[in-house]
Amino acid sequence: MPLDIGSTFVYKHLYIIISYPFDIPEKIIAVNLTTWRDTVTELNDTSCIANISDHSFITEKSYIYYRKAIRPYIRDWQKAVSQELIILHEKCSENFLSKILEGAGKSQFIPLWAIQVLQHQKLI
Repeated sequence: MPLDIGSTFVYKHLYIIISYPFDIPEKIIAVNLTTWRDTVTELNDTSCIANISDHSFITEKSYIYYRKAIRPYIRDWQKAVSQELIILHEKCSENFLSKILEGAGKSQFIPLWAIQVLQHQKLI
């Protein structure tokens, strides 16, 4: 499965690649899904709530955890895939990717470096 915007992988959580992988040399931006918690509402980010219908990996109400966005090097990501440290999952739909990117533009928790890359790539 080729690496592209919207590609997903599992490493404890489902991660979604939300940047064009080859625009900024050797790095990608990925955000993960985490479970919505009714008891710890101050941690929940309402910028992008994910529902079961958004992706086959989702089994309960979740949200995109923008505050923990990561930017791994492509070569490290590829090595982790080949060593089966991360598991590739089905690509997210265009609608879900659009929803995630829209949320990235609204989230108060997404790191500044991620905003700058997404703006540079004209994704938000």
